[in-house]
Amino acid sequence: MPYVPIKDANNNDICPISGDSNVVPKCSDHDIYRMEEVILKQLNKFNLEYSNYRIFLDNNQHNSRNDGHAMYNYIGSNGETIDYNSAHNIMSTQFSPIAINPNANASNLPSYVTLNQNLNTYKDVLSTYKLNNPDPINENEKDVKNNNSVLSNRDPTTYLKPRHNEILRLRSDLDQKLMDLNNTSNGMYSSSKLQMDSNIYITIMWTTLASAIVYYSFFHL
Repeated sequence: MPYVPIKDANNNDICPISGDSNVVPKCSDHDIYRMEEVILKQLNKFNLEYSNYRIFLDNNQHNSRNDGHAMYNYIGSNGETIDYNSAHNIMSTQFSPIAINPNANASNLPSYVTLNQNLNTYKDVLSTYKLNNPDPINENEKDVKNNNSVLSNRDPTTYLKPRHNEILRLRSDLDQKLMDLNNTSNGMYSSSKLQMDSNIYITIMWTTLASAIVYYSFFHL
């Protein structure tokens, strides 16, 4: 597939073709960031267009059935609500050719076509970038490692394992506190209550036994 450059807000090519259109050019980091910005904006535009397209279909459905259903308002570019009566004619001009097509779906929307093309270009650019900028490889471990990452270069036995144990300890402590808050049978609250009840029953037993001994001493000896 020929390489089609992504255009910026001024309609200028980002990372334009340098020779054969079938060869994806080597784009800089800055070019890739600019492409991402354009794609994110186009994604938001597509989401808005698709939402209004769904509203348009629902409104037309209720219109054709004449069921007296209240018409849905449309959504403006800044998220504001646009009254059905003032916007439906505009939406009819934009969406009617798509809506009357029984096989139509979101891929027929104008914003989708551009977005899909730019996503393909972006994927090709990233593939070419990766080929020309391979990740550093650790020859001893034969795995990809980022030399700039402090975490990836640390010994897991001296850093990651203690951190893992600390996380497990914190999780256990949190579970215990949640059980206490929820007053569950395994919680500290229940354990304390059980101990207190045991002390009360033991005290009652000893008091009863002492009373019986005193009664027996005074009345039967």
